[in-house]
Amino acid sequence: MSSDSHDHGSETCPAWCRVAHGEHRGEDDLVHLGGALQVRQTVLLLSSSVDPDTGVQNDPVVHVGGEEYALYEAEALIDALTHLVDEGTGRTQLSRRRLKAL
Repeated sequence: MSSDSHDHGSETCPAWCRVAHGEHRGEDDLVHLGGALQVRQTVLLLSSSVDPDTGVQNDPVVHVGGEEYALYEAEALIDALTHLVDEGTGRTQLSRRRLKAL
């Protein structure tokens, strides 16, 4: 088992998961949840689920309020927000390079 995961029963759990697996029944036990962060009134959360039929873990997603983003989409959002902040503070050269890399 790699150092970035831990085992909960028959599942391999990502290191970022904060769920105490085995305390819930059914599909509720097949969800991995990271620690929630809050910015103003918006909750940000990392999650992943396990297909109950196949046992295959789905890719993690980032929740921003009611929206759900794949990891690559969350990275693009970070880059876009950084660009806006850099523009507002006069640090635009670095932001342009970041956005071109996308």
